[in-house]
Amino acid sequence: METRAKQERSPGVFAEADPGENPGLKQSYLPNLEIYWGFRELDQSLTQALPLDALYCKQVSSRENRHENNSCWFAFAWCCSKTASANLATTHQRSLRLSKMLGLPMMKKNSHSPGVRLRKALHEEHPLQVVGVINAYAAILAERSGFKALYLSGAGVANASCGVPDIGITTLADVLIDVRRITQRTELPLLVDADTGWGNPKYTVGEMIKAGAAGIHLEDQVSAKRCGHLPGKKLVSSAQMISRIEAAKAGRTDPAFVIMARTDATAKEGLDKAIARACRYRDAGADMIFAEALSELSQYRKFSEELRVPILANITEFGKTPLFTAKELASAGVGLVLYPLSAFRAMNAAARNVYRVIRTKGTQKGLLPKMQTRAELYESLNYQ
Repeated sequence: METRAKQERSPGVFAEADPGENPGLKQSYLPNLEIYWGFRELDQSLTQALPLDALYCKQVSSRENRHENNSCWFAFAWCCSKTASANLATTHQRSLRLSKMLGLPMMKKNSHSPGVRLRKALHEEHPLQVVGVINAYAAILAERSGFKALYLSGAGVANASCGVPDIGITTLADVLIDVRRITQRTELPLLVDADTGWGNPKYTVGEMIKAGAAGIHLEDQVSAKRCGHLPGKKLVSSAQMISRIEAAKAGRTDPAFVIMARTDATAKEGLDKAIARACRYRDAGADMIFAEALSELSQYRKFSEELRVPILANITEFGKTPLFTAKELASAGVGLVLYPLSAFRAMNAAARNVYRVIRTKGTQKGLLPKMQTRAELYESLNYQ
């Protein structure tokens, strides 16, 4: 096969490995493989599976000429590129086809939509524990730990993926990148923090469905929003929030896709007015209610009794809500218990400690018992 002339390529999941002017630049990825970027003609069996963005791999074994070994096409059909918003089902079919051809592990396609899977999980677990994940590998670990539903936090995207505070400066595109990466590696339903809808809740819902999300929550803060557990929050009117909900409903191509309304009104307007707002959001079509920053179980109980739809309790650390147990929240009628950034905070503390020890002691030997082993990593990834 002849190498194509250099072409413009949209950034994808492997953009960091792009050699630029040198298509022969090698990047280590798997044992006994050296990966070469190249724009090459795909044979007929692959042209319907991938665009030109593909990884050309040379099988390498010691004591043999690396350029004369058997070659293979090793690619993920899920390239997070400008074309990654293509139909998710079609993308999965292409990925499955490639995986079968190359003998790669691949999750099975669930016949139910993500929204159906989220509603089913809510029906089967009382309350449903929804755990936050900041990337695809964290999602794998959560699934292996037995959780039935996942969450992508707006603060998680801002803090972990973009390195900025959660003050409404991340974009829909920023969030969709992480959504796609997570939903491509797990069948667990993913609830996504959609902030205030980025000015176009209808479009946001459509893109979230394409990316594989099971649902979103929209909040009743102004666009320049703040963390729900910080002071100084500013709310939009109930009418404005209802417009967001109605626009989100208009973008729903999957009727099971969950639209959750979050209200931050308790801290600003009191419990009764917050419940009144939530009732209007429910009547406008919100499937579930996210009651933010409550401080007492009795408040959750009153929300549940008045709304008669699933209520989500955000049990985030270092906030206004005490760390109630799942059992306590169940007794108050809570339907979903959210732990948005628990693992992320623990990961950060562990990483900071590792960096400090290596910097001060010049070695990581004493940290090995606290590390995940290579074998444990590969086992989580189903790689042998």
